[in-house]
Amino acid sequence: MKLSNYRAISFDCFGTLVDWESGIINALRNACDDKLQQVSDAQLIAYFLRQESTILANTPDIPYPSALSKTYASILAKLDRPCDKSKAIHFGNSISEWPLFSDTIKALTHLQRHHKLVILSNIDEASIEVTRARLLCNFYRTYTAQAIGSFKPALNNFNYLVRHLADLGIKKHELLHVSVSRFHDIEPAAATGIDTAWINRADTLNGTLSIQPEFSPSIEPLYKFGSLAELVSAHKAGH
Repeated sequence: MKLSNYRAISFDCFGTLVDWESGIINALRNACDDKLQQVSDAQLIAYFLRQESTILANTPDIPYPSALSKTYASILAKLDRPCDKSKAIHFGNSISEWPLFSDTIKALTHLQRHHKLVILSNIDEASIEVTRARLLCNFYRTYTAQAIGSFKPALNNFNYLVRHLADLGIKKHELLHVSVSRFHDIEPAAATGIDTAWINRADTLNGTLSIQPEFSPSIEPLYKFGSLAELVSAHKAGH
């Protein structure tokens, strides 16, 4: 199917539209007196992913800022650093400071002229509203982990997406899901029968980590692009 033929396009938000990786690294370093200078960016992201995934799996109903605060405390414990409660809270609320990717606004501006755009995010309602305002896009629907009751890569999140769009008259084959993470999004979306577009931001840590052997990707995405800008170029070309 041509990209332009989909009625709706759903996006993972953090990692695909928002550069959570740079946001996390900067927030972690800024919250620590020594700026964690002895720890590499790659190590920080690896620590973050490991601790965050455990916390989300064990407490699926936790608000995302609280999950971030707990993740911060867990990372500092692993690094034998003291944890200041106020800094943990600030880290949990740092989402509004995470930068957008440089191609995000232009891509959304173009795509919303042709499709109903949807967000499917591992975050809470309050935080996604702050982010929506920054994205300057009139999203058709926004579905959060807080509303769904589980976190991606749970299949429940993608079944929820399909059910709710079906209630609005959008069939599964009319939906394309876009994400940078094969682990959190591409694999489970494809497993539920949704067409997928993988944004392979290979120059980011997240792009690399999402295809490490430990994640064992087994389903190939239908489309592959190096950026949202590439997706838009293909869309304009009618591919």
